[in-house]
Amino acid sequence: MVGKIRLIISLLVMFFLYTSINMAQMAKRLQIEAFTTDDAGSEQFKQGNRWALIIGVNKYEDSEINSLRYAVNDAKALYEVLVHPDKGRFEPERVRLLTSDTTDKRLRPTKGNILQALNEWLARNVKKEDTVLIFFSGHGYVDEDRKYLLPIDTDIFYVPAYAIDNQEFIEGIDRLKAEKIITLLDSCHSGGVSRTGKGVGDVLPDDFYNEFEKAKGRVTLASCSGNEQSFEWPEKEHGVFTYYLLEALNGAANKQRDQAVTFDEVVEYVQENVSDWAEKYKNGKQNPRWHMESGFGKIALTYDLATGFAIVSEKIKEKLYSYLGTGPDKLSLKEVADAEKVLDNIAARLKKDGQVYQIDERALGAIAGLIKGEDSVAQYKKYGNPLVQQALSSNPSMQANLSPNPPVQPVQFGQIKVLLRQPWAKIYLDGEYMGESPKILKNVKAGEHQLTLKHPPSSKEITKTVQVIPNETISIKTW
Repeated sequence: MVGKIRLIISLLVMFFLYTSINMAQMAKRLQIEAFTTDDAGSEQFKQGNRWALIIGVNKYEDSEINSLRYAVNDAKALYEVLVHPDKGRFEPERVRLLTSDTTDKRLRPTKGNILQALNEWLARNVKKEDTVLIFFSGHGYVDEDRKYLLPIDTDIFYVPAYAIDNQEFIEGIDRLKAEKIITLLDSCHSGGVSRTGKGVGDVLPDDFYNEFEKAKGRVTLASCSGNEQSFEWPEKEHGVFTYYLLEALNGAANKQRDQAVTFDEVVEYVQENVSDWAEKYKNGKQNPRWHMESGFGKIALTYDLATGFAIVSEKIKEKLYSYLGTGPDKLSLKEVADAEKVLDNIAARLKKDGQVYQIDERALGAIAGLIKGEDSVAQYKKYGNPLVQQALSSNPSMQANLSPNPPVQPVQFGQIKVLLRQPWAKIYLDGEYMGESPKILKNVKAGEHQLTLKHPPSSKEITKTVQVIPNETISIKTW
């Protein structure tokens, strides 16, 4: 349901972007990427694909490299944000997640798998207009003038043979064709090596990060500055850096309250909160550092569907007012007011839990058809207005506001409660992504549906037919 709403919003944004002189400021923000469509008709708004390589290493094969507790949690949580259809909007098949807890040998964060993902998978597929995000959470290591990222199969006896030289990693990134590349590093953890006492990443020097910042087309955010360390937060089961990074990406950093969370907004939020945390608990010894090239700070990392819709909704209302009047090509005051109520209901539901009724999306589609000029006023009155009335009647709080028009037969709905936790599942209803378990699918049209459950890390997947009964709830408790 939300997927169709997202498509309608995208088209509406582009419509207003090209037709309203009052949208200059919004147009400037939209140039970063937000809510664009493939058929926008302008190279300026061309949006490529979004790719990510996410690496998290908790336990190393060499017992002399001390384990981390939450690097894998960090990587998995970032993966979920990125592949969320209304936030990161990365297609799952374009995100490679390498974590030390997996049993799939091709998805373990070994030196070979990391370099293959960078030098072959990304290098062969990424195009100029694409965006690439690379995240590493694990140990870093400095040996005189050489700096390394430590994959899971690092042997501390001879680091150069098993670790990934920073320069080699950076050169691989530089070979990517993408003009927008985001590098996120959480690699200065304390107490890495027990045998030598050097401390893998205990306090990495500034030039460990300087190398990453010299590459082309790059924005970089590191969890701390040189000669500091990156702390883990047991109460949150995340690294401090990634905890606030996730908050930022989920919308907390969206200070401009528009439709996108950009890199510069994330930097500001993460820097402020991590530094405040460190000052309170660690005497100010973790201060994230960043680097961005001119103009690249406006790269959209995640999107805010609810806020984006709220912006577009006000423009839709302005357009609706232009139809007020009498005659066959005009709308009555009540017809405009009812359409406004539908927009307000959708905005409230998106803000609350991201869920909208099926009838809402149909009513929104009808309103969109009118304001974009695809449908005439007569067509809207005949086909669209009944959908608006039905959308209002599905919301009990609006019942009292309805006029005594002939009643529209309501669609009957039930619920599907997916309670799977171990393992969790991505939920698809009739082929449409609905979110992750545990989750209640509300306002599912009564009748037969195809329910698909997927657990990407294990490739587990099942599809079952469910019969939704009006006003009743179906519970899915086991695979």
